[in-house]
Amino acid sequence: MDVIVALKKGNHDEFLSVVKEYHTRMFLFLHKRTNDAETARELTQQCFIRLWEYRESLSGSYTLDRQLFAIAKSVLFNYIKKEKHFSRFKGTLSAKPDEGKPVVHSFEQKDFIAAALQLLTPIQRQILNLKLVDGLTNKEIAYQLSLSIKTVEWHVSNAYGYLRRFAHSI
Repeated sequence: MDVIVALKKGNHDEFLSVVKEYHTRMFLFLHKRTNDAETARELTQQCFIRLWEYRESLSGSYTLDRQLFAIAKSVLFNYIKKEKHFSRFKGTLSAKPDEGKPVVHSFEQKDFIAAALQLLTPIQRQILNLKLVDGLTNKEIAYQLSLSIKTVEWHVSNAYGYLRRFAHSI
């Protein structure tokens, strides 16, 4: 039976053989781009999780190899976007001392972020968690939560705006 057809049917044994066959190549691909073994391990795992979750959408028109590395590129892109957003948000947490605002020290940042996130609406927290922690796109979030893409974009924009204002108000 064709590997793609078997995966689409949910054949777990075939999935495990794909993981066994491609794990090292996927890891090396991601490690080369992240220069961090732990990050590459996590991203490799995310790739295979995404393969299993979206197995029904695999195409018979493309090789499994091509589709797996498209998933890897997508996961890597989401990781880079998340890191960029996190570092930008983290930068807004530390006020400049000459502005007369206190500097948020690294040991306080986790508590501060947790407190700031608790002030968001539950849907905004859920959407930001899916976006920043799970690395999902707005389209994927919209599909998962049965919302329109515009609604997801609106919640993300409002949450970021609120968090920026909150960070600058301390």
